[in-house]
Amino acid sequence: MDYSTWSDRARASDRFSRARARDYDPLVARHFLTGEELTSDELHGLLERALELKQDRRASGVLDGRAVALVFERPSTRTRVSFEVGVRELGGHPVVLRQDETQLTRGESLRDFALVLSRFVAAIGVRAQLQATLAELAEHSQVPVINMLTDEHHPCQALADLLTLRERFGKLAGLKLAYVGDGNNVAHSLMLLGPRWGCRSWSPPRRSSGPRGSSPSWPPAPPRTAAA
Repeated sequence: MDYSTWSDRARASDRFSRARARDYDPLVARHFLTGEELTSDELHGLLERALELKQDRRASGVLDGRAVALVFERPSTRTRVSFEVGVRELGGHPVVLRQDETQLTRGESLRDFALVLSRFVAAIGVRAQLQATLAELAEHSQVPVINMLTDEHHPCQALADLLTLRERFGKLAGLKLAYVGDGNNVAHSLMLLGPRWGCRSWSPPRRSSGPRGSSPSWPPAPPRTAAA
């Protein structure tokens, strides 16, 4: 689908809003763990809204008066800065938690950690070693959990890459995307999300190129347990 004009983008945004009003129950947390949780129309609307906010980064106050927890099990520069600044520009207050700053290092369960955070914040962003850790947090969280990176998926990075392609080519439908690099979490996310925008000729074994032994696991292997 090609949203190349402002009228097309407005119609896409309107469909996105109507779909959310119809399908979204505010009492049920919707997570963003791989990108599969959103429909194609919702993903299209997400990119179009990102383009609008990129033109006016303070146009939305959707997080006004809300706090968002940003949990970092792994070190980060770009992810931390982009999420922390993004939350502030949307009117919210980011609460950054590093691995050694929580009771998880003293044996607190992921269930209790998720339930405690759910009482205080509107959403939880997590940069974790394992996808299984993220999945367990989402299972018990009462607020949306967002994947900021795991060993298997990096959906926010894939969205940023697809937004760049959308800006460069004016559309995503019909593009052929070749990934050159390690068969890692970014490759997985691009292979998963690219076709949702109509990227053509998507063939992971042939179009993901990296050093010998670094081919992507597709579909990804079952997640390792958080205790592994």
